[in-house]
Amino acid sequence: MLRTNLHTATLLLGAWFLSACGDVVTLPGPAETVPSEESAEPPAPPVVASSPDGPGRTFALSRLHLSGPDGSSGLPDDWELLGFDLDGVLTEGRDTASCAPRDPSHFGGEDGSGGRDNGFGAEFLDMLLSLNVLLEQDTEAAIHGGDFTTLFHLAGLGDAPSYLGLSGAAFGGAPFTGPDGARVGPAWDGADVWPVAGESIHGSLDAPHLTFENAYLAEDGAGGTWVGHGHGELSLRLSLWGADGTFDETFRLVIRNPVVVAPLSADRTHVVGGKLAGSVDVEDLVAESLRIAEVVVPGYCEKDVAADFAELLRAQADIHSDWRDDPTAPCEHLSVGLAFDASVVTLGEVMAPAAPVANPCVP
Repeated sequence: MLRTNLHTATLLLGAWFLSACGDVVTLPGPAETVPSEESAEPPAPPVVASSPDGPGRTFALSRLHLSGPDGSSGLPDDWELLGFDLDGVLTEGRDTASCAPRDPSHFGGEDGSGGRDNGFGAEFLDMLLSLNVLLEQDTEAAIHGGDFTTLFHLAGLGDAPSYLGLSGAAFGGAPFTGPDGARVGPAWDGADVWPVAGESIHGSLDAPHLTFENAYLAEDGAGGTWVGHGHGELSLRLSLWGADGTFDETFRLVIRNPVVVAPLSADRTHVVGGKLAGSVDVEDLVAESLRIAEVVVPGYCEKDVAADFAELLRAQADIHSDWRDDPTAPCEHLSVGLAFDASVVTLGEVMAPAAPVANPCVP
């Protein structure tokens, strides 16, 4: 496959990070998957539906599925089942890409099942797994421990079977605390009040970093499937840590203009098997990857390999920032496909913005 060289090089670089710290790296082995028969497009909007008439609901992300709908992290081909066909092009290599590869010799760019765009799962996820093979499980543990989450507010949602003209927003979840201010985990019983991270809004809840307009609820026989096309940025956090205690970090994945599909339970209190797709600016990916490399191996950014690693990451870009089909212009973004579960909560108070994370690798 075209992505073999990049896949191998990325694994080796991830392994080098940890070997420099004296850790033994266990890399996931190959696995066979059966492509999903589900459509690579979000459900279509209803033809006739209710207008917004309800108080809305807020859902807190309770689990991220990084490499397959069943959350079986570490199966390298499960990426084919996640995401949507964002660019409308079936990419089978550099000659059929919707953008011009930055380095054709290292371009993976193969679409998943049905044309799904998910370069993150096809290429980049392997590097994160080489740092922490329990990435998905540890991220879930951090969410259930109240460290962080993502909050989706579905405004105008009531009891009708389908809707048109809905709106929504996404917020970062600040650390969850009990009445005494101590960090606790949510109960997931519908009564949780999760505070909002101040850094995920522009001063007030009315000005989030990510909004959804003209969202809709498609009737599906259960609680309906909410579909929203986002405008802005969604910052997700993934837990990384060293088994010997040398580092404890979260990788920040900033997804631009995400498409969110949330199948609601019959009582509209849970989302199971939600889908999230979008793209990441490859320069953001380079900056965050180098930051993590510097945490794992102090002084890494001063090494010659750092520049080579940055170029290798840039070569992973597989889509335009606006997802257009223009093979004459260079790729700028990396496509992303994830799945998630969520439970209903109440938006809490807005907390003071956290201090920006320092990045010594970026001037």
